[in-house]
Amino acid sequence: MAFGKNKGNKNTSAQESAVDKRTPFEIGKNGTVDELREANNKALAKVDHWGDHTGGEEQLELQRGAVETFKEGHVENLQAIFSRVPEFTIRYMYSTEFASESILSDLTEGSDRPADIITLAMDKIPEDERQAFLDNTLLRAVSNCAGAENFISTLLKMGADVNTGSGDPGLVLINAVQAAQTQAVVELLCKNGASFKDALFLMETKGYEEQSINKLKVYREAITGEPATEERKLQQTMDLLLEEVRKITKYLPQPAEQQAANTNQPVNAETSQEKGVSRGTYPAAFKPN
Repeated sequence: MAFGKNKGNKNTSAQESAVDKRTPFEIGKNGTVDELREANNKALAKVDHWGDHTGGEEQLELQRGAVETFKEGHVENLQAIFSRVPEFTIRYMYSTEFASESILSDLTEGSDRPADIITLAMDKIPEDERQAFLDNTLLRAVSNCAGAENFISTLLKMGADVNTGSGDPGLVLINAVQAAQTQAVVELLCKNGASFKDALFLMETKGYEEQSINKLKVYREAITGEPATEERKLQQTMDLLLEEVRKITKYLPQPAEQQAANTNQPVNAETSQEKGVSRGTYPAAFKPN
């Protein structure tokens, strides 16, 4: 009995050893969902050790393997990754990342049915989490996928929201401009609800640099025709009007108290009365009709 038990342990150890010898890519491609999750947890454990940067790289290789096998028709591993984003978010020493936009743009490139591919990859995502997944993928796509007009268009057709995903209306448009997306992509976002007004308001309230704000205005002028310098001209006009108002008010008659305040002299009530100026009133000649 004891011999049989020991033999079983040896077999188990041999199996575990065989699993351990596979690379993360091989586990992502050929392993089961349980093996994929176990390997991912082991990679995460390495991130907790100070100075160890290999954990995040191993997570990335697991995902690459899952993408490769998805292309071959074995969809379970990538579906498992997409349905457990917090678990499979890649963690490096000082940052985290889940590049859904990179994975999906790679899978759909050159396909005439990109929406079907994305739908299949998202199949195991809980229904109440799919909108957030699409919105976040759009936000990342405009930031990281240069010139991916077809991919971004597909996300929008599938219901990705240009305003709600980030929590800040205008951020998707800002990121697209900052990433130097084509005018066609920016115009596509505007046609689907993105607003230059929201984007400018967000940039001004968040303290973006003037250069970045002007860059957004250049896109706006190209798409809407509104001059990039319109706000500057308006501000200059307002400044000139205010200056003229200040000049005019210098020549208006002032109450005795204001005159005294301007000359730092005390108000003499009797003298004011003799001059036809009562406290808080104008001389009779300047009374309104």
